[in-house]
Amino acid sequence: MLEVHLDQYKSSSCGAAPIRVRDLLGVFFDSILERAEMAIWSLLLTAVTLLGPAVGADRIKVSQHCVNSNSSIDNVYSYSEKELNSSRTFRLSKFSGKYHELNALQAEYPIDLAVLAFPCNQFGQQEPGATDLEILNGIRYVRPGGDFQPNITLFRKVDVNGAREHPLFTYLKRSCPTTRDFFMPSSRLDYSPMRNSDVRWNFEKFLVNRKGRPVKRYDASSRVSEMREDIESLISLDVNDPNVYESLTALGKT
Repeated sequence: MLEVHLDQYKSSSCGAAPIRVRDLLGVFFDSILERAEMAIWSLLLTAVTLLGPAVGADRIKVSQHCVNSNSSIDNVYSYSEKELNSSRTFRLSKFSGKYHELNALQAEYPIDLAVLAFPCNQFGQQEPGATDLEILNGIRYVRPGGDFQPNITLFRKVDVNGAREHPLFTYLKRSCPTTRDFFMPSSRLDYSPMRNSDVRWNFEKFLVNRKGRPVKRYDASSRVSEMREDIESLISLDVNDPNVYESLTALGKT
């Protein structure tokens, strides 16, 4: 341990004027303070870099609406990247279908809701399966693929528009106005004649109440999140009603 007596003097070997230890300590402490000040400024600058300038709460927006183009190919599903710790390329198009959402919706309301799906090949020939097994394998291995297992009720392939449309969809379309005033290009529509009430594309949805009455029609572009409030409102009307969708299931199988 170094012990310093402040009233002592020391002289240099060159015979220069004596230097008090007190002066040396002053220089030493000044150097420490200067370095401490620099360290504090460094810390403050780092904080500004990480946190940004302080602003009023009225200038902060929790969220912002995004701006999207009208192009059908302008979306995240065209992107891909390597999976973490793997050489396999992961494509976001894996989630481009609605089957995952419908599965989740059915799981969320296992008792009060029945999700019924009717395969159809009238829109861009997106359901080419000729047999029940081909349709199931197409869902499992191709679209959406990834060994997807639907927990919704799937029916046999039907026509929803045109001369051979299923009576169920004649009824549903008659009960609910269409969500669009335009059609996809006729080259992608495999049916005739065309009517204004037609289903416009795959995954158009109809919400039906406990008595089998259509309540609302949703565009093919709609997401499950946009239906949830309506579904919960219908469920809350009569939570004690037995055989929730027996009438609708029977109607769908005719």
